[in-house]
Amino acid sequence: IAKPLKTYLYDHRLRVLIDTRGKRAVRTRYQENPKYLNVGGGAFVRENWRVLDYLAPQWYENYRPVFIDYNMNLESEKSWPIESDSYGLVYISHTLEHLSDAAALHSLQESHRILKKGGGIRIVGPDSALFLHHYKRGHREWFEMHYPALRGEKLEMFLLKIFATHYMDTANAEELGRDLASLPEADALNKYSRKVRNEQQRENLGFHRNWFNHEKMEEFLKEAGFTKIIK
Repeated sequence: IAKPLKTYLYDHRLRVLIDTRGKRAVRTRYQENPKYLNVGGGAFVRENWRVLDYLAPQWYENYRPVFIDYNMNLESEKSWPIESDSYGLVYISHTLEHLSDAAALHSLQESHRILKKGGGIRIVGPDSALFLHHYKRGHREWFEMHYPALRGEKLEMFLLKIFATHYMDTANAEELGRDLASLPEADALNKYSRKVRNEQQRENLGFHRNWFNHEKMEEFLKEAGFTKIIK
């Protein structure tokens, strides 16, 4: 942080206050059509957008309940408190990689259920194919540019941060390197992502526990009922 910490904290609190007032104003203007949902959106504030997220104390301590329209723990795999065929668009950004396979699929199924006929979903997140592309070519500069805090670490440590953050240590990094050299990529990635237990993830919701490439995402979307899938 270039500016003094005290100034930064003041700016952050001021930003939260401004966003809080903005969200309250937006809520008074909610319309039924158009109607959009941001899943995992936190303090997202836009006209006619509702937010479904989990108000976990250790994660959104600086946010206020006013930001969250539907308080849902996505790992619980419970039905969302939203009517079917009621939304025109669902947006999920950097959320599914924090969920298990079962919970991610459930979120996509619930998204499909609440969308009106002809509605759409947009998903943004880390693409494992991109990271593996740079890993295979030894592009250390690329990884360190995106994750400078890991400068000098084994390249496998960067990969673990992307899809199995709980298992970032030297032993697992070395084992992952051997697995990537001897196993199909999906098997190697699944070996670590599927180790992560729900109770571990609850300790830090900001950690990643899953991986997706276009093929895996397309498979999940089709199983959830989506068609016309575009990368």
